Amino acid sequence: MLPDKVIKKKYKPIFWKNPDKYYATSVLKEEGFKRNICKVCKKPFWSVNNQNVCGDSACSENGFSFIGKKIGKKELSYVDVWKKFSKMFEKKDILQLKDILQLLDGIQQWNILMPLLQLFNLILSLEK
Repeated sequence: MLPDKVIKKKYKPIFWKNPDKYYATSVLKEEGFKRNICKVCKKPFWSVNNQNVCGDSACSENGFSFIGKKIGKKELSYVDVWKKFSKMFEKKDILQLKDILQLLDGIQQWNILMPLLQLFNLILSLEK
């Protein structure tokens, strides 16, 4: 079996050329997202904003562009987001906070974790 990196290198260009065939792009389009190509890294990305860079810290002039910006109606601290996040799982009897932290223990990349927390914060603020 080929290693993940080799598989990704082989198939990403195929998927990028015809995203409608391999991804649920209709959902993104219905929600107002538009597919763009990053002018720096040349990778495709989806955004509701008219932008020409993907938002990865390596491509952005200002690092992570979402840090410090209010994205929802109710502003939550990092700790508040974690508490609400864990309560959502506890209500559904899925996981407790300690289990979530154990799962995320190996994830140390902010470019994965922080957007997820920001998205969760937005979802919570829209529920109110």
